[in-house]
Amino acid sequence: MRVTALSWAVAFCFIAFAFGDAASDVIDVFASMSAALSNNNLPGFMKSVSTDMKERDELSQNVSALLNQADIASSLEFRANDGDDKTRTVDIDWYLEIRGREIDAPVIRRRETVHCKLERGKKGWKVTSLDPLSLFAPVIYQGEYK
Repeated sequence: MRVTALSWAVAFCFIAFAFGDAASDVIDVFASMSAALSNNNLPGFMKSVSTDMKERDELSQNVSALLNQADIASSLEFRANDGDDKTRTVDIDWYLEIRGREIDAPVIRRRETVHCKLERGKKGWKVTSLDPLSLFAPVIYQGEYK
């Protein structure tokens, strides 16, 4: 009986450790994406986005246009990170400060709760869903700045 209890305890610790790693790995994925935005690095941002994601092209075009028009400061706060070692669902409080490259360009601040799904494949964790994409849309300036 003691061996069985010990076996279950070891198994539980292993499972907790494995799931803990999955959660940490997913945090690293988004930290890398956030850093890529701040470093004006579209390939670095898109590296973690699955080629099977339906809106991948739209996301890539939006981020490319945004990076071409502005310098970005990006920060994240995780609200939820649930799932297992194969799939995860993540909610992120994602904040962007967008500084247009023109001299008089206003600073635009965006903050959204971004809902994401990820799957672990042979090449690591990949984002399969990200909503809302509008957080990463290029800025449409209005008023006197135009």
